[in-house]
Amino acid sequence: MKSSRPSSRSRQEKFCGATNPFIIFFLRLRSRKSNIPVTTIARIAGKRWSQMSAMQRQKYIDLANDEKKRRQKIKKKRLHQVMTNNSKKPTTRKKSMYKNKSR
Repeated sequence: MKSSRPSSRSRQEKFCGATNPFIIFFLRLRSRKSNIPVTTIARIAGKRWSQMSAMQRQKYIDLANDEKKRRQKIKKKRLHQVMTNNSKKPTTRKKSMYKNKSR
C-alpha cells in the first residue's frame, strides 16, 4: 500500500513529524534497517543514543526544534483562521439536548 505523502519530499523532511530528538534519530535508523524487527532497532537506537556526544545529538535536537516551530506556526495560523471565521458569524447558543427540569 502506498503512502499518501508525496514522494518528492527530501529525506530530512520525512522524519520531521516528531518533535523529540530521539524519535527522529530512531526513525532514521529504522528506515535504514527496515528488515530488522522494530524492538531490536529500538534497543540498538537506545544504545547508540546513550553513547552519542552532545555535538552528535545536536543535529537531531535542531531538527526537533525546527519541527516544533513549524507546528507552532501552523497552529497559530489555524487559530487565527478560526478566530476570524468566528468573528464574522453571529453567535447562536446551541440548545441543550436535555430539558432543564427543576425539582
